[in-house]
Amino acid sequence: MVEVEVTGQKEIQRVMNRLSEDLAVKVTRNAVRGATKIIQKEAIRIFHQKWHTRSGNLEESIKVVKRKRIDGERVSKHTPTYAVMAKRVWKRKRYKDSSGNKITVKGLVADGYYAQFLEYGTSNIVAKPFLRPAAERKKDEAFVYFKKEILTEAKKITGGS
Repeated sequence: MVEVEVTGQKEIQRVMNRLSEDLAVKVTRNAVRGATKIIQKEAIRIFHQKWHTRSGNLEESIKVVKRKRIDGERVSKHTPTYAVMAKRVWKRKRYKDSSGNKITVKGLVADGYYAQFLEYGTSNIVAKPFLRPAAERKKDEAFVYFKKEILTEAKKITGGS
């Protein structure tokens, strides 16, 4: 998991102060999620460069996830916190049996458990990180997106002022 913290942007803060708390949270949540997706795409691209897999399980497990806790502490609903991480992905598939009955099967599609071993290495595997370099390479682009999205959405809500 990779975290990037954004602080100290006066223009964004000035615009956000004009919004109600709920609207500010909504605008921020959407902007943070979009910015995090930029890092997710880069992590998948780097993963393809460094690890050539046939199954596709790990790259399918690289997701943008809303964090509810950081270091054991519950995150306030007013602090949208997202992370790019490899996680287990479960999907439901619906089938019809020979009698025409609908059957729903829930199965594990992708398991990101072993991503930690690829990212940090083990005594038998050389580390080939893909999450940390993605965050480092794309943090500026993600911030530009974040700032643009905040200002655009806030101006729509406040009528362009």
